[in-house]
Amino acid sequence: MAKADKRTPDQQKQGAALREEGSKWLARVEAAGKLEKQWMDDAERAVKAYTGETKSDDLSTSATLGNTYDFNILFANVETIVPAIINSPPAPDIRRRFADEDPAAKDVAELIERAIRTQVDDSKLQVELEGEAQDGFLAGRGIIRLRFKSDIVKDEATSDELERASDAAADGAAEEPDSGETAGDAYGAAIQPGASPVERLANECIEFEAVSWRDYRHGPAKRWKGRPWDAFRFVVQREDEDAVFDAGLISIQTNDQEKKARGESDSDLTGWEIWDKGSRKVIFIDDNGVVLKKVDDPLGLTDFFCIPAPVQPIELTGRLMPVNPFSIYSKLADELDLTTKRIRIITNHMRVKGWYPGDAGDIANMLAAEDAEFVPIGNADIWAANGGLSGAVAFWPVEKFIAVLRELYGAREQTKQAIYEITGISDIVRGASQASETATAQNIKTQWGSLRIQKMQRMMERCARDIFVMMAEIIPAKFSHETLQQMTGVQILPTQQDLTPVQPPPPPPQDVQLPPRRNSNTRPRCRRRRKRNSSGRPNWPSFSRSSSF
Repeated sequence: MAKADKRTPDQQKQGAALREEGSKWLARVEAAGKLEKQWMDDAERAVKAYTGETKSDDLSTSATLGNTYDFNILFANVETIVPAIINSPPAPDIRRRFADEDPAAKDVAELIERAIRTQVDDSKLQVELEGEAQDGFLAGRGIIRLRFKSDIVKDEATSDELERASDAAADGAAEEPDSGETAGDAYGAAIQPGASPVERLANECIEFEAVSWRDYRHGPAKRWKGRPWDAFRFVVQREDEDAVFDAGLISIQTNDQEKKARGESDSDLTGWEIWDKGSRKVIFIDDNGVVLKKVDDPLGLTDFFCIPAPVQPIELTGRLMPVNPFSIYSKLADELDLTTKRIRIITNHMRVKGWYPGDAGDIANMLAAEDAEFVPIGNADIWAANGGLSGAVAFWPVEKFIAVLRELYGAREQTKQAIYEITGISDIVRGASQASETATAQNIKTQWGSLRIQKMQRMMERCARDIFVMMAEIIPAKFSHETLQQMTGVQILPTQQDLTPVQPPPPPPQDVQLPPRRNSNTRPRCRRRRKRNSSGRPNWPSFSRSSSF
């Protein structure tokens, strides 16, 4: 009988310790989810109301409220606020805090600003910021994370470099250098004939990703800077498990039966990506508690985490759990929806119908006639004597329905205004106004209606600023000089001409005699002669006396 576990005792001990560590992290993530369960339930209800995914055919009772909205005020509010607070990509402004005379710092600031602008355009930061804002004003929390990606390129030595290395090796065999220097390329990298290609990073870039509020957990804290860990949900195809994660680390945690079950499973691999600030490591754990991989501080940021502080339109001091914005006015939204449903029901019953005597066939023909069609009627004298058609036909009384509808429409407008007051969306922000309003009234509406919008805009500006700060740390540390030079258009690497030493000017020939230098003391002196007047005397200047000084 084959052994059920082929691991050594040391491997089993290490695997048990890793499984215990994974179980502890899963327990922390689960506890964090339970702590925010009330908010998550409210956010899920708001998402269903926004998308109208849940349908119901019974519109006569209030039991269906919250499932589907005939008047989707939540959709209108979110689609109005998001473009108002983020309508263009943010522009970085990197400069020194104090205008000191430091040309080197000025050049570095300009280089980083150009690199950030390129990454913002290439990675479509505005699209991800719009997704973050939508989650923030729909669910209550918007998250955006940064990812550093690059390609691994193998540099192979060229024929010229190999020839130079061979010549240097031949010269070194005849005369051994004392300094221990080896032959290298133009930048000082040692090249050995027949050596394996050197791997380096290339095409570095920063990608932005709006993370769903369902796929994020955080450790307990009162402020965002004090949280001990972050967790992100991940999904990886089962076929990519060996390529993405550490197969050796997984092997020491699972026995043969578990390995076989994992290999035969067709479902995707799901788990949590945990950023532990204490150890400055990223730990990947699947839903069974198996530690898939550990990575040392991948970004090297000061605050370690790969996200800025999340965008939360409603939050309380000392508490990180957000508040769902829709839960603030959900009852008014239900009232608005109930009024709309009643308008719909009453409108369906408002039809032109009535009754007439059963033996009046001429009236039946008239009622069945089309528009602008006249039909003959018999015994017209009898009908005229008995009051005509008004006395023979009775119509369904729609006047009562019209009065009720008028009141319902008025109540719906009042409910909408109450919702606008709570959400801070004024009619001037929506572009709707009355023609009778004066310019002063319009300015007042603009001033007061934009107060909350300005607060939301500052919130998004803070998020963009934090992203730029993180990028300013990643780019100098992770990007190669070649990539920076291609992105910014600024020459960073020296060219071959710069590396070529400048030759001194040739000395003059020895047989050529230079003319003797004239001494300044032997130069002839030029005397300046004064002009003489007609009498032959020098023309001296004349002086006049004055009686006062």
